[in-house]
Parts: sequence; structure tokens; C-alpha cells
Amino acid sequence: MKKILSSIFILFIAISSLSATEISDFINKKKCDQIIDKEIYSVCYSYKYKGALAGWTVLEGDKVNAVNIKKRPRFYENKTIPKKYRTKYSDYTGTGRTWNRGHYIIADADADYSQKALRLVYDMSQIQSMAC
Repeated sequence: MKKILSSIFILFIAISSLSATEISDFINKKKCDQIIDKEIYSVCYSYKYKGALAGWTVLEGDKVNAVNIKKRPRFYENKTIPKKYRTKYSDYTGTGRTWNRGHYIIADADADYSQKALRLVYDMSQIQSMAC
């Protein structure tokens, strides 16, 4: 019985995924003030919150863990966002004492197969604050 239920569940997931093929099935782009396309991921950016509301990416399994570049770049401001709405490095002073910042859409370990990809994931438009 357990095996049958497991098979039905897997079949349900497979059929469900066939009907949801567009990003609009998951994200209402009308709520985004700006869509930021970073080649390997995209961000639905909010001017009100100065951060990502949502995002999407496709991970290529053959690239993840292919190289594992150790040295990480510093987060940088996204210059395509109007200055008054842009997340800045100075917005995150005190990191590690009361809260921390982290990758929200795609992590550095997912993109450490090339310097270019690794640099793309350090865009501040895709970070999230977390309480320590």
C-alpha cells in the first residue's frame, strides 16, 4: 500500500509540473517594481523594501560543484536600480552582531564554477536580511 501511495504521489507531482511551465504561474510580475535579469537568475525587486520579493533560477547540475572556487567577492550595489531604491553595502553595517545577510535567490555554492557566475550572485539586489 505504501508503495502504491508513493507511486501515486510521484505521478501527481509529475503531472502538476507539466501544467506549470511559465514563471507567471508562480510569480506575479505586476508586484515587481523592477525585474533584474542576471543571466543565471532573475529578481523581482521591490523599491519599497529595497530588496527581492521573489526570484527564479535554473541550476545546471553538471556545473554545480564542478570547480568550487573558494575566494568569494564582496557584495556590490546594482547600478540598474534607481539610487534612492538601491540596496547599499552601508545598509548592512553591524552584520554578524544582530543580523546577517545572505543569498536569497541563488547561493554562491551554486555558482562557484566560474568567476563570472560567482560575481553575479554577489549582487545586493538578491540578498535577504536574517536575524541572528
